[in-house]
Order: sequence, then structure tokens, then C-alpha cells
Amino acid sequence: MSERETPILKVMQIDLSDVDREQFSVKEGVFADKVAFLVTHAIQGCEWTLDNLHFRSSIWDENGELKSASFPKFVNAGEKPDLFPVPDSLHNSTIVTKLDGSTCICDYSNNQYICRSRGTFDAQNLDNGVEFYQIFEKHPRIKDWLKDNPNYTLLAEICTPNNRIVIYYPELEFYLIGAVNKENYSLLNQRQLDILGSALLMKRPETYSFDSVPELVESVKGWKSQEGVVWETATGYLLKVKAADYLLRHGFMSNLSIKHLLELFLDQDQPKKEVFLQFIEDNFDHECRIISEDLVRQLEVAREKLDADIKRTVKFVELRQKFDRKDFAIEARHNLGDLAGIAFRMLDKKELDKATYKKLYYKLLNL
Repeated sequence: MSERETPILKVMQIDLSDVDREQFSVKEGVFADKVAFLVTHAIQGCEWTLDNLHFRSSIWDENGELKSASFPKFVNAGEKPDLFPVPDSLHNSTIVTKLDGSTCICDYSNNQYICRSRGTFDAQNLDNGVEFYQIFEKHPRIKDWLKDNPNYTLLAEICTPNNRIVIYYPELEFYLIGAVNKENYSLLNQRQLDILGSALLMKRPETYSFDSVPELVESVKGWKSQEGVVWETATGYLLKVKAADYLLRHGFMSNLSIKHLLELFLDQDQPKKEVFLQFIEDNFDHECRIISEDLVRQLEVAREKLDADIKRTVKFVELRQKFDRKDFAIEARHNLGDLAGIAFRMLDKKELDKATYKKLYYKLLNL
């Protein structure tokens, strides 16, 4: 075959009408200037089976032919043991770093080089889509490889400070993490990827060695500043093992909002700003503290306003304790407005509970 020849492309083919629309999203769009369909799992989740793992993120043309493939679904070790049993031994396993970036999915289709993320037809639709396409500038050998092997989708991890998940990467880097054969949705194994990475002059995730499965799980669980590992088992399927520290930070960052912080804030008895920020640092990490500062500042302003309102309400109640309830209610509505209910709780010697404070903060923060 000459350098410019394209091999005959044999690909998987499905009947798109058979895809369960309740469990999977089938979105019509354009891929390489042709009508295509992106299949991903439904927002509410789905029931994974050996027959639908490739619907995690795959693109098919109007005839149901596979045009772009991401990793099939794989899970954390111990989840769905019926599909992914955890081996008793690490014999013939390969364990590599799980990077905390996004998947950059690269194909050669319709005489075009296309990069996408798992949720898009083309990465150009992303805010940092330009960065995805820089893979061809940083690693120009990819283009020749894809053109010579159009039956493969190349998978890279894009790590960039402009799209941080939890781990901070100071500069844009691409790591070769996979290659999917579109003829049968099979993956190159880690050793094959090492060889391909050398040929393409691409970085590869670091490889680790452990003596036993318990040592692997316990060691990785205690890691700091790393997400975890991908465990390629002897039979070829992949498992994830994640660090407890990462899971804690990921949970914090993925749910980061003024409402989420308010819950923590109320659980800690409404501490002052610096005390609350130190709590975040001590219980999560310094980076979580940094990204929380603006929201915590909003809570501080609301707390100061609420402190003043409560002091005003306490004084109001002290001066009107002997009023009958009807007159008290008229005065409270006139003088306190939305705080009238709080005044009655104080009059009845009831403490302000978390639910009451939460309503007050929601009002102050326009939530």
C-alpha cells in the first residue's frame, strides 16, 4: 500500500432504531460534514450490559456504521461485579495512572481530522475546543497514523489549566491513553499503547506495580494529589481504583455552589469567613479553599446582615413581651416585615434551628 492510499475500512454496524431511547440518548448532528448520531447514556442513567458498553460515547452514520469510538463503559473496582469481576490476582495485569483531564477523541473521517469530547460531535463547540485541535500541532505524527489506520479512533487525555476537574495541570499536555478498533470495538492494550506512544512521540501515563490486589486498593486509596489508577486486567477489561482524597475533593468541587457551601456553613454554626475557609482547607485542601473564597465572601456579607437583623428583632421582642399576640403580630409585620415569624419564635422562647436560618439565608442571597 502506498503512503497516500487509504485502506478499505470495515466497521461495526448497528440498527439505530434498536437503541433503547429510555436508557440512551441518541442525538442527531454533523460529524465530518455528514449527518451522524451521537449515542451516550441517558441523564438519569442506564442499565449497563455486555451488549451496550460501547454506547458510553460513540458516533454512527445514517446507516448505523461506527464513525468514532470512545472507551466503552468501565467502572470502579467492585462495582457491577457481574460484568466486571475483580480478579484475585494481578498476574498479567497492567496498572497506569488515571489522569484527571478530558478525553480527546481523534478520528480521520471523510478526508478530515476530527477531534471531539465524549459529549460532542466536534470539540470546536467547546469553550476550549481550540486546545483539543492542538494535539495535531504538538504531535503531528498522529495525522499520518490516523490516515493509515482510519479503522481506529485514537484516544488522548487532554490536561489543561483551562478545563480543570480536580487536579491542576499547569500547562497543556496530551497523553496517549487508548485506541479503539472500529471493526469490533476492541482496545489496544497498555503494552501496545506504549509502543504506539513511542512511535507518535506522545507521553504515556506512568505505570505502577503492586504485589497483590489488596495492596493495590489500599495504596491507591491513600494517595494524595492524584486521581488513582486504571487497572487493565489479564482478560483485557478495565477497572478504576481511585484515591479517597481525590473522591473527597471531586465531590466538593463538582457540587461547588453557594447552596452547597451554605449547608456546610450552617453545619459549622455559621463561622466567620477565615474560620470557615480554614475548615474547608483542613477538610478538603488548599485549592478547594482558594476556589471557594468568592462564595464564602458572599456568605460573610449575608451573615453580617443577618446578625444585624437578628439583633434588631431581639430588641423588638424585648420591648413588646407583654403585648397580646394580636397587637404583637400587627407591630411585628409593620416593623419587621419578613422577620415577623422570627420574632414570634423568640417570643415563644424557641431556638432558631437550621431550617429557619436556611430560609433566612436563601432570602438574603436571592436563592
